[in-house]
Amino acid sequence: MNGGQDTKRVAVLVIQHVFHPAHLLYLSNPPSLPCFKCNGCNQRGQGFRYRCEECNVDIHGACALSDPRPPPGTSWTVIHHPLHAHPLILTDKTYDTFRCNCCKQPGAGVRFHCTLCGFDLHETCAIPARNPVVTSRGVGGPLFQQEKPPGLVMHHPIHCHPLRLSDEAYSIFRCNSCSQRGEGRRFQCTPCKFDLHDTCASVHCNPPVATTTAPSVTTPAPTGGQDPQRGFGTAQVTNVLERIVWNALRHIFGTTVMNMISGGNGKNLDFNFFNFYGSFYLFNFVDVNFPEEGGPTKPAIKMPDYTFEVTTPVFRGVRDKEPSHFKFEIESYQALLDSIARTKSDKIESSEFNVGGHSWALIIYPNGNTKDSGSGHLSLYLKLVNKPTGGGSVYASFKFFIFDKERESYITIQDSRERRFDAAHLEWGIPKAFPVSAFNDEKNALLVNDSCTFGAEVYVITSTAANSRLSLIERETNRSNSWEVYDFSKLRADAYSDPFSIEDRSWKLRLYPKGNLTGQARFLSLYLYLNDRTDLVGGRKLYAECELSIKDQLHGDDFKQTVGFWFDSVNDHDGFDTFLPLADLNNPLKGFKENDTLIIEATINEIFMLKEAS
Repeated sequence: MNGGQDTKRVAVLVIQHVFHPAHLLYLSNPPSLPCFKCNGCNQRGQGFRYRCEECNVDIHGACALSDPRPPPGTSWTVIHHPLHAHPLILTDKTYDTFRCNCCKQPGAGVRFHCTLCGFDLHETCAIPARNPVVTSRGVGGPLFQQEKPPGLVMHHPIHCHPLRLSDEAYSIFRCNSCSQRGEGRRFQCTPCKFDLHDTCASVHCNPPVATTTAPSVTTPAPTGGQDPQRGFGTAQVTNVLERIVWNALRHIFGTTVMNMISGGNGKNLDFNFFNFYGSFYLFNFVDVNFPEEGGPTKPAIKMPDYTFEVTTPVFRGVRDKEPSHFKFEIESYQALLDSIARTKSDKIESSEFNVGGHSWALIIYPNGNTKDSGSGHLSLYLKLVNKPTGGGSVYASFKFFIFDKERESYITIQDSRERRFDAAHLEWGIPKAFPVSAFNDEKNALLVNDSCTFGAEVYVITSTAANSRLSLIERETNRSNSWEVYDFSKLRADAYSDPFSIEDRSWKLRLYPKGNLTGQARFLSLYLYLNDRTDLVGGRKLYAECELSIKDQLHGDDFKQTVGFWFDSVNDHDGFDTFLPLADLNNPLKGFKENDTLIIEATINEIFMLKEAS
């Protein structure tokens, strides 16, 4: 709404933009070029974009229509950016090259610069940044202010230590909030190796609330759709311990269960998860409703209220699908228990079933395996019926099931480790699988009309894995090659060097004098090619670290960049679209071009070979 009037978004077909002032940009989606790299934010994109066909310039619609220009009659000369603690001053040193501390790409001329630290940002990286606070020197106070950027240090409810904004180039991490991978910029606790995406860190919870009881988490049906990073409806969690519980649940039960308990369709969940006196409340579900769209509502799930001692990790959950490998139905359960007691036995053994070429049996201790500290619990075990021959062994992981007849779903109980079955140890299981009192409680609907159903799934681990080895190729020959490019100014298209041999492989260089892709008309583009790839088949790969340089023929101050790349049967080259700014290359004071000649050198520092292990 704007001034009380409805507004509609209209597609703008032609624009003129400060990122490319020389020509108009046309809204297009060329079939021959479905993917592109935005000249505004340096990120990849596909489909519609604003494009200058003549200069091969592409800009995302969001970048193009979010005009970074300051208000009329003013200019940005000083900014405060969340990536740096000091003010950054707009600087124009026409022939000076730099490397942007945001996108890590080289640049020349105009940049935002910190005179204290030597910190530089491209204009396009600094101004469209997500939340810059921009001021103007000599104008007294901010010209305009968007949402205030995150500070350099913040306190977040899901971690007990301060988190510092970090931008470690090319550093890979996994976000402790959404569990998705990230690279570069993040909020970080170095001692704990705790990381958050900046987008995840900006989602704050309410301040902690003091409590003397076990925390309770309520996840009502989400109204704003699903969180695109988490993949499920975002829980409305309101204190520190609750957020810890929420993340613990996601890591224990996985995305599937989290979708089940929070992902829309009117699901409501209230559970107690932690008891800080050494025990672990696993389930205390109340009023969990699963209405099916267009159908009747299932009965509310009321899981048994009990505690588990924390020993070897055991994964527990609920699922609808029945066991894949074995189902064991027991009728007249109490009569069977009485018979077992009279014969002084303590277990029930099922019939045999076959999985993975081996025969197995499910063993149930109705009152617990007292020899394995299982008293007061159902103890569930898996037995390998046929002994391995020749002193062999079978490795397997397994999962047990108990059927809830009212909800028509299964409680699953899984050992967290794979187990080795051999002649000395034919049985493995979970001594405290389920409390006997909770199993016998009729409201839990596990033992109904004196009958119950158990199940098992067995996953045999076989030794058919493929083996490979990554080996360093020892240096045996000179690994440098020099290429003199004569009459450089007469080159109109790309040019190749003569093939050269390093470590018995054929290589070559390729340059674009006027730039290629994102570097077109602004940079020299330079690439390394591997010609000899006949043996890189069947998963074989070769990794090469190569230093590419252009010689400074006056001062010896060569311009260098290093590339590392995996070559295989499909990928034969890598390099730089934006290797050296043309402004520097053509600057006679730099000494890169003498007598219209360039000297390009390639030095391969390391070579690794990935192939099958014998």
